[in-house]
Amino acid sequence: MKKIQFLTFLLFSGLLFQSCNSNSQTTENNNTTTQPDEIRGDCKKAKEIGTIESLNAFIKKYPKSEYTDTILQLRKALDSLKPDLKFKQDQLKWENARMAYAEKETLVKELLKTKNIDYQTLETFFRVIKSEQILEIWCKDRRNNEKYQLIKTYNLCVTKNRDKLRGIDLLVPESFYYIAHFYPFSPYLLRMEVNFPNESDKKRGRTGGDIAIHGGCFSTYCTPFTDEDIKEIYIFAVEAKSKGMPEIPVHNFPFHMTEENFQKFSNDPKYKNDQKRIALWENMKENYQFFEKNKILQEFTVDNKGKYIYKGIK
Repeated sequence: MKKIQFLTFLLFSGLLFQSCNSNSQTTENNNTTTQPDEIRGDCKKAKEIGTIESLNAFIKKYPKSEYTDTILQLRKALDSLKPDLKFKQDQLKWENARMAYAEKETLVKELLKTKNIDYQTLETFFRVIKSEQILEIWCKDRRNNEKYQLIKTYNLCVTKNRDKLRGIDLLVPESFYYIAHFYPFSPYLLRMEVNFPNESDKKRGRTGGDIAIHGGCFSTYCTPFTDEDIKEIYIFAVEAKSKGMPEIPVHNFPFHMTEENFQKFSNDPKYKNDQKRIALWENMKENYQFFEKNKILQEFTVDNKGKYIYKGIK
């Protein structure tokens, strides 16, 4: 979530800067006594960082402080994402999408409920681990949960055309994407196409297209699933977008990028002479490890050589 400067906060909420400066009484929090200076300091810090995540963290820590109502109002003003009801209505015009919802929406809601994730402000993140041929569904919400939680892991389905899929050498590119197009009328039942080539790909000289997540258990360069699984995966994405999330991230990693795995694959005779690939892995590893530590997505830009430049905390 992008930062919003404090003057923008004023336009939305009309709140005064002094709202974190007034005298405060000590607050009982988790059986400990929090001093006024600490509360004021945390209030100012939350506003200076200026993200929904920082405001949620303050609210969770101080649910009953005199500043909590102020922070709640700021969070409400900051959450400018609005539901896109037309998007979902357009999806449901197609039989395959209607079938998916009829058969799987209740299950998706139950999976989210077990993690206490609010369905009305849902955000979804897809993480592909190519060496294990899996896709992980991570979700959070904008009301109660600022950190992503792992909801379910799906196995890629490669029962058809298996000889064209070679484990870690799957032709699926390794990089950071988002879902660019939804196809509820695909011959692969349901299909979501990512924005390949992205900005990094183009600067690295990659070309092509039609990289997608879909059903049908058949592919040479996409991430295919069973028809039953793609129904669930599709709903996670459609719901997040219809709830206001503009882009559903899809991060394609070659393996779980621990230091141990990085050393193992970098020294593998199959890859150790591919310096461009290893340099990309090194670049992507920072993003992977940031998410593992913080369970929030790291913002980034791309330099003129296609390298990811990360922003924010480490």
